[in-house]
Amino acid sequence: MSKAWSAAHGVVEPQNYNARQETYAVRNANGTGPYRLKSYESDTRTVLVANPDWWGKRGNVDEAVYVVIQSDATRMAALISGQVDFVIDPPFQDVARLKQEGRFKLADTTDIGTQYLGFDQSRDELQFGDVKGKNPFKDLRVRRAVYQAIDI
Repeated sequence: MSKAWSAAHGVVEPQNYNARQETYAVRNANGTGPYRLKSYESDTRTVLVANPDWWGKRGNVDEAVYVVIQSDATRMAALISGQVDFVIDPPFQDVARLKQEGRFKLADTTDIGTQYLGFDQSRDELQFGDVKGKNPFKDLRVRRAVYQAIDI
């Protein structure tokens, strides 16, 4: 985000996500990508439109609408009926049926997230657990044993 743009719109300080604070930057994106934010409705939908100032090759999609559908059953019904063009993370139990339909393309991708294992080493007694009066994670040997038990 441009520092000048941030200062001009009062978004120099980070917003408070926990308090669901919305700043100018939430609804008015600053960027140079192939799409621009047209509208955003929290937990409902996001609409992106092609950026006429995009310097790269123009895509074949002028507008993309991302609709939030929380219910697995409703999301799958929307896909099968043609209300939506694709879904992210279809429920595992529906994957075989989607493959059988023959009209859907399923893509497996690797997770791009970071997975980590954190140990509560600050407390003298674990907050959650059945070991009382001590914290086994303060012992390096315990942390090492847990780490070595995981095939990474």
